Amino acid sequence: MVIAVKVTIRNQQAFDNINKIVLKMPDNIADAGHEFAKLVQRNLRLELTRNQTIWRRKLWNNIQARKKSKFRSEVFMAQEGVWLDRAKPHHVKLKRGRLIHRWAMQKGREHIQRIAQREGSIYVRPHPFIDSAMARSFNRLRPILKRRADKALKGG
Repeated sequence: MVIAVKVTIRNQQAFDNINKIVLKMPDNIADAGHEFAKLVQRNLRLELTRNQTIWRRKLWNNIQARKKSKFRSEVFMAQEGVWLDRAKPHHVKLKRGRLIHRWAMQKGREHIQRIAQREGSIYVRPHPFIDSAMARSFNRLRPILKRRADKALKGG
């Protein structure tokens, strides 16, 4: 058995409200996408700070949420952030003139400073921070989308 229902709207104000919702929903969802990108940026920076993996502010400053177009936002990060997150554990020679040599002399413990003075090598490992920041961000995605959809439904 098939039931057909025909709905007619005779009230012009109700018809106009539905049209406003239809017109505003894509913009609000696009804004939700950029809001989510800014949340990812904030969480990536927070993870770097929380794990104490930043020595210079270069990586922290290079994590940026950018709006590429009306409906597309992206999070940019310096390549060294991906390397820091996904590098394979390996030995690094502490030669003079390298940035890691300068780090070892300024921030390293005593035994690392002694190794750096004689240009020895140290064992470095990855410092994963991207996955935990993304997991924290995805937990907040549904409330962001809900808030933006409610805003469109309320006519905001």
